[in-house]
Amino acid sequence: MMRAAHVLFLSIGLGACGSTPATAPSAAAVDPSAAPSAAPVDPSAPSAAPADPSAKTLTTQSRTYELSVAFDPPAPEMGALFDVVATVVDRRTKLPLVNGKVTLNARMPQHGHGMETDPAQDAGACDKDRTCPHEGGVYRTKGFKFHMGGEWTVTIEVVGASGTDSTSFVYELK
Repeated sequence: MMRAAHVLFLSIGLGACGSTPATAPSAAAVDPSAAPSAAPVDPSAPSAAPADPSAKTLTTQSRTYELSVAFDPPAPEMGALFDVVATVVDRRTKLPLVNGKVTLNARMPQHGHGMETDPAQDAGACDKDRTCPHEGGVYRTKGFKFHMGGEWTVTIEVVGASGTDSTSFVYELK
């Protein structure tokens, strides 16, 4: 599951104001050349990747399914086609939903319209009998396009062995 990780860095001062150390100073304090030097910073080196603004972990309204949802590419540009990838787990069985159906769509409720495209779910890896399981519970919907900036409500409907359930989230395209 994709989860946001938050790291908290604390800097703790060792010593009190005006106090005298009880032990002799370290070699690094006496001789600065004895201290390990920090590696030089290369300004051309890539920085850490920014967090995916589209990544969400959601639970459907009746708490039937848990979903991890992300856009591909992660930060779609206005007017560009992109995919939405949803990984679905049945909360009752704790297993990925391999043989289900996931339908996604997006609307701008404040403007009263949807997208200019009709997204389609990737069928999955179909066998000769046209059974199309989705390995690991991963469902890809292709053909999303946010044609204008603002708040888009993305709706997700899941149909599986434990029933039909849905959820939604808001994504702001700036």
